[in-house]
Amino acid sequence: MIYSAFAEPGDDTTVPNLLTGLFVLSTILPLPIWALLIIAPRSQMTRRVADSYLIFVILGAFFIFMVVGVGVSTIDVLTQGGVAITTPTPTQTATVTQTATSAATVTSAGATAAATGVATSAATGVATESQAIATAAATASASTAVISAGPPAPVPFSVNDLLATPFLASLALLAWISIVSMNLLAGHWMYHEAIRQNAPVIVSSVCIFFTFLLGPLGVFIFVIARALTLARREAIIKSGGTVTPGRLD
Repeated sequence: MIYSAFAEPGDDTTVPNLLTGLFVLSTILPLPIWALLIIAPRSQMTRRVADSYLIFVILGAFFIFMVVGVGVSTIDVLTQGGVAITTPTPTQTATVTQTATSAATVTSAGATAAATGVATSAATGVATESQAIATAAATASASTAVISAGPPAPVPFSVNDLLATPFLASLALLAWISIVSMNLLAGHWMYHEAIRQNAPVIVSSVCIFFTFLLGPLGVFIFVIARALTLARREAIIKSGGTVTPGRLD
């Protein structure tokens, strides 16, 4: 399944190529629509294209595909990646067992040395300081070995495991598809609103052009121009004058 590649770190080029292809398609497909909305807003072809929402269906399919891919990548890393980090390998288990055996041997040797020293002291009535120091050192070494023989502490899940996958590139593509879709949707609304208000071509073209380049800035300019025009119309009507119906000028 293609989604499994989203969670495969390494040199696999399947996902990078897929992300590049989706990025190119989501960038190029809307360009002819933008060109028609800006250059020829009154042509019949532009009207037919603007009345169709097929481009939004395509971009929505891209977005859903990427959402599923990012979800699969995240779940896989959080589950399988975490288990792989915290579960000891057979080599680690063998090392722990060998260390524990060595620790038990050291402990036994230390206890034997201590018992021999006590017996000798009881028989001769002489206890040397070197025997006491040797017994304490053997006991300390055994304790240290036993502590180090415990199982390795679980390593918490690291964000680096997530960054090793195409996770960030997928998120960036999701954001890009969202921006392209929202800007194009804004351009569609402005086009239909300009037609409804019988706005001059220069007004709609400039606002849609700024929307294509800067997104919200073009919408802001269009909304302000529309509000000022409607206010001017109302003022003219109240003063007894006449205005062209639906004319934004």
